[in-house]
Amino acid sequence: MYTFINSKAFVRICLGILCLLLFIQSDRRFGYTSKTPKNNYAIVSDGTGYFAYLPQYIVYPDSTNFSFQQKITTKYPEANFFSMLYLDTTSNTFYNKFYAGTALLQSPFYAIAQAYQVISGGEADGYSLGYRFSIQLAALFYWLVGVVALFSLFTRFNYSRFTILIGVVCITLGTNLNYYLVYYPSYSHIYSFCFIALFLNFVHLWSQTRSLKHLIYLSICISIIAIVRPVNVLIILIVPFFFSNWNSFFTEVKQLFQHRIKWILACLIIGVSFILLQLLSQYNQTGEWNLYSYKSEGFSNILHPQFWNILFSYEKGYFIYSPFMFLLFPACYFLMKQSPRYFFWGWIFVNVVIIYIIASWWDWTYGGGLGNRPFIDFLPLYLFAILALFKLSRSYVKIVLAFFIIGSIAIYQIFQLQFNQNIILYSGMNQAKFWKVFMKTDARYAWMLQYNYESLPKTELVNIQSIEYKEGNWLPKKTNDSSFIVIPTNEEFLILPNKKTLPQFAQLDGKVKIYDQANNPTIEVIYYSKGNVIHKSEQPIGNKIDQIHSFESVHLEFNPKTHITFDSIRFKLFHYGKRNDYSNFTISILHKSNELQ
Repeated sequence: MYTFINSKAFVRICLGILCLLLFIQSDRRFGYTSKTPKNNYAIVSDGTGYFAYLPQYIVYPDSTNFSFQQKITTKYPEANFFSMLYLDTTSNTFYNKFYAGTALLQSPFYAIAQAYQVISGGEADGYSLGYRFSIQLAALFYWLVGVVALFSLFTRFNYSRFTILIGVVCITLGTNLNYYLVYYPSYSHIYSFCFIALFLNFVHLWSQTRSLKHLIYLSICISIIAIVRPVNVLIILIVPFFFSNWNSFFTEVKQLFQHRIKWILACLIIGVSFILLQLLSQYNQTGEWNLYSYKSEGFSNILHPQFWNILFSYEKGYFIYSPFMFLLFPACYFLMKQSPRYFFWGWIFVNVVIIYIIASWWDWTYGGGLGNRPFIDFLPLYLFAILALFKLSRSYVKIVLAFFIIGSIAIYQIFQLQFNQNIILYSGMNQAKFWKVFMKTDARYAWMLQYNYESLPKTELVNIQSIEYKEGNWLPKKTNDSSFIVIPTNEEFLILPNKKTLPQFAQLDGKVKIYDQANNPTIEVIYYSKGNVIHKSEQPIGNKIDQIHSFESVHLEFNPKTHITFDSIRFKLFHYGKRNDYSNFTISILHKSNELQ
């Protein structure tokens, strides 16, 4: 058994299954094999900028500054395919700040899609489903290339194939690598992940063989990294620590400059050629040779880096939304035990520098997304510690690790499901919001955190009227108070003034049974002045219920919290076409006691 699970055949089978699983995830969201089109798009936000180079240069080569966007926007009005391109209103032209490396890596797949669309007579517009499918395949391909590079690298460090496989499965399914591989394939992270893995592999080979071939390969890798995500060239800091010591590294560098200057020139030519592609891209847009395209954006937090926020905050903390990575802390101890001190402290140094730079970016959240995404790119580097933990831990620790791995992957997958269902917010999360929706996956919790839940003032309130909901109708209870008039209809009731000012507050109490996990009945309160709507308040009911198919107590409070003057109020109950049962379902109309005296 041990021989089999460490065999190449077993690894290939497992990676094939993992590829299939990842594709199924994407197919369920984007409908690549579905007969019914889905309104989800793999080209979103930052990905629209990376992707835009492909139709610009392959489908619309005669177009300047993405002028084809008007045609695409008209055809796909709901897609927002150009959301991250800057529109210069003076010249009415678009500008793309994103680096061209991601598009370069996607281009072979995109070109095949273009050829297929043209030959088959399909929608050769650059954005139809076939093109979007091509970058999904590109992302899976580069993930697989990166994984193969990791197997090549870590087998030379004497890790078993099975240990490496477990590490690959963990970082793929237990971190937001999964999300940006499957659901945001137009982003740059999976491509950077791949080439950092390749770079580490070739650096180690070069440190062992000192061959020109491996030096050329690592030069290609770092050059591509530079035009995919420029800041990731920081990975070059790890190079000296693959040698046995500083003297060995400097001796090799000295040899290169003294006896192998042609090797250095070859590497420089490679690097310049890739950088030139980026320069040409910017020159084509602006007429200027500009290497830094992000203009006013930069590392403005350099003097006050947001370490805690990027690592542990509920907003985007990497460890919070990828709990598997908490293993890095004990893993560092095992890496120190296994590795030469020179390599271990070099590894620590490089990671500290990388984290510092990530924490220094002007927007430490890096936009809306699941977890802090720049760390995805450096997962190959973190595997050094993770695999040391797997290899050196004792049997009883491995049992605990197995439970932790399964649990952390399950939790991450739930986070991913919540994010896709808009239960976890794209941005604006905090501790209270995080725990409010923790592990909640029913569709009725979608946008739950966006609702402005109201609360009554901390003053003495009196109930001056109750309206019950029975058999689909609102029925006011009899009362001697004639302060206002209640006009009930089928699913709503209107409150009008009679002798006194209208009540300011209300609360709902009762029991509700819903029969569908997606069902979220809602109470809407509308305030009018002279027939015009001046304020609306919507309070969902379904997301306050823990269990379906059973009566659950519900309490809602209604307080506009604004100084508004109104002359009537309407309460409306929305079922959204789903069956619900109500028991003791009552709205109480409240007023401040001192205003009734």
